[in-house]
Amino acid sequence: MGRTKTESIPADVYIQFVRSLFDNAHMLLIGGACYWILGFMIYQRTHNPLFLAFSFALLSVSLIRYFGIRSFLKTGGVIADVEQAQQLERSYILKGCLQGLGLGALCFVSIYVYPDPFAELAAMSLTLATLVTVVARNYGSPRMVRIFSVTFIGPAALALLLRMDAPSVVLGLMIIPMTFITITGATMSATCSSRRSSGTSRRGI
Repeated sequence: MGRTKTESIPADVYIQFVRSLFDNAHMLLIGGACYWILGFMIYQRTHNPLFLAFSFALLSVSLIRYFGIRSFLKTGGVIADVEQAQQLERSYILKGCLQGLGLGALCFVSIYVYPDPFAELAAMSLTLATLVTVVARNYGSPRMVRIFSVTFIGPAALALLLRMDAPSVVLGLMIIPMTFITITGATMSATCSSRRSSGTSRRGI
């Protein structure tokens, strides 16, 4: 049985992992709507057009990701080989990076650049709510999980540390371990899924 060049898992399992990234596309629409609504509410409170730009930017990225998945599903949603799986994963990661960087930037700006209590609460709530879905939707791509974890949590932690007051610094340090918890959780999910898939494949031989 073949194995991927980048992961020490069977090729057919890797293909199934990548295919799993394209399930539950409707979650992106829900997330995009939440980003826009809360971003607009922050703008209404602060009257800072930068937050309005964030709301539309995050909504746009969510729509781009959604229609990208829908386009793949309309073609049949079948991945023929490892090369196609790697190409699809790279495209998925690129679009995911835009969302991660956008949400991370929103946290940094709302906490450090233009601090506002409601903006901070809304941005962190969005980030943590999105982080919860990372393990469930993206465990098939360990790279995507790592990127999301760092881009979601990193900017918020950095913003808190830059405040240079004791409570903020402590909080910034305490949320950093969430990155490793998320990555570990996704790794465990991928390992369990890989074992189940490998067992099914052996039984089918």
